[in-house]
Amino acid sequence: MGDHLWCLQCDAAYMRRHTKILLNTEIYKRARNAEAGSLLASHIYTEVLSYCWWHWIEIECRHVDKVHNRLGNSTFPGQPLPVTWDRALGTLELLLVDQVIYRTKALAKLLPFTPGLSKHWSLQRNADHPQGTVRLE
Repeated sequence: MGDHLWCLQCDAAYMRRHTKILLNTEIYKRARNAEAGSLLASHIYTEVLSYCWWHWIEIECRHVDKVHNRLGNSTFPGQPLPVTWDRALGTLELLLVDQVIYRTKALAKLLPFTPGLSKHWSLQRNADHPQGTVRLE
């Protein structure tokens, strides 16, 4: 993901290719220019956010490993975990559970933009949502 984001910023050909793939989906084809630009920016923002989440999870995994190495075999069945070990695991668990919840909710938003599945979705406009809403056909 880090390489992908770096290439989006530094390699114009890579950015054009990535944008072309996204704009080739039905949702982008049906969107107005301003809407397509907004959807593209939102998609890239989601990728940056994803990178940040996974970076934080990596940091917490390293922290759990460091705590485990420091405590060694000081945990025994039936005994409570040491406070530092319990907190490190709790923090990692919180980040992972939040990621599962976030990814589950984001999946519904990302499916319409997947090239192989985009034909099953449409962009519909009405008075309540002039920018359009994505609907399953």
